[in-house]
Amino acid sequence: MKIRIPTFLHDLFGEETTLRSLILIMIAGLMSVLILPIVGQDALARVPIHLRLWVYVITFDVFAGTVANFTVGTKSYYQKHPKRKKWFVPIHIYPIVLVLLVSLPLIIGLYVYALILASSILVQIIKHPIHQWIIAPMLVFLNVIITIFFFQEVPLYLHVIHTGIALKLILAFSITYPQKTE
Repeated sequence: MKIRIPTFLHDLFGEETTLRSLILIMIAGLMSVLILPIVGQDALARVPIHLRLWVYVITFDVFAGTVANFTVGTKSYYQKHPKRKKWFVPIHIYPIVLVLLVSLPLIIGLYVYALILASSILVQIIKHPIHQWIIAPMLVFLNVIITIFFFQEVPLYLHVIHTGIALKLILAFSITYPQKTE
């Protein structure tokens, strides 16, 4: 059963999607927010509550958006609107915002953002879908390894969110053809 999406939500869900996809998107976002305090434990508790709420909002968007970016509705929408696709990844400055929210050095956020942005652009430059599906997971894995190795002072919960951002933007979003996921 297809559901028409209101125009102001097209960038999130596409022009139409299924009820099943919407439910899975919301479950992914909610589960990430429920699991975050477990993964974050003491480190997240040190973040002031008003800033922690923003971390939760970003976490919801990252993990719900990862699932949304795999859906046929979202993939089709961005194939029809290539100019919007060019701006989708660069506007996701979450790594920068997150380090500022949790009082980590800005340079960490800048490096993570640059690595994800460069990886995403590389996947989008590759035109053959099979090659994209080979390169994109490799780049996500490389992002995770690099950020964990070079930024050991970053708390685990932030590495988890950064991994989610890499999945959302490199693997789920940057591959350019619709997948039969619905």
